[in-house]
Amino acid sequence: YGVMANINCESSFKTTVWGDHGTSYGLCQWHAGRKDRLFDYCSRNNLDVNSVEGQMRYLWAELTGGSYNETYAVLRNATNDLNGVGEVAKRWCIYFEVPADRFTKAEQRAALAMNTYWPLYGNINGVNVSTVAARCVTETSAILSGSVYKPKDMAIEENGIYFGAGAETMTQY
Repeated sequence: YGVMANINCESSFKTTVWGDHGTSYGLCQWHAGRKDRLFDYCSRNNLDVNSVEGQMRYLWAELTGGSYNETYAVLRNATNDLNGVGEVAKRWCIYFEVPADRFTKAEQRAALAMNTYWPLYGNINGVNVSTVAARCVTETSAILSGSVYKPKDMAIEENGIYFGAGAETMTQY
């Protein structure tokens, strides 16, 4: 939910948003070289850079491909409680998003995660929040058919969590 708070602040869950005078793009507002790598990754993998699938697969590649292993470890090891959600939001902001005035924005995003996303989605069926972003990254393509969605429901699978098994579990945002 900390990751969701950051994506909300970066792009309002819109995949085609340009920022920073055309130097940042997408859900996570990938900036400069990271934006270029997003476009290259999608092109090489025959993915639409404007789609949730393309951007989530690239996000997964960033998290597991070396540069952001420590950020991924924070997600995997976060506690399944309000404090864990706040910590994920802060660390994601500071080390993954890296916006201007990142420490102040990290506090704001932690508050959003803790006061908005945790009350709505927190501890569903005992799901560990630390796996939310990691599993959503690889599962959304099978579910989403558009480019602007807000999660409504989740389900559990053996190796983690994923969004529910159909579009009826998503709400257009």
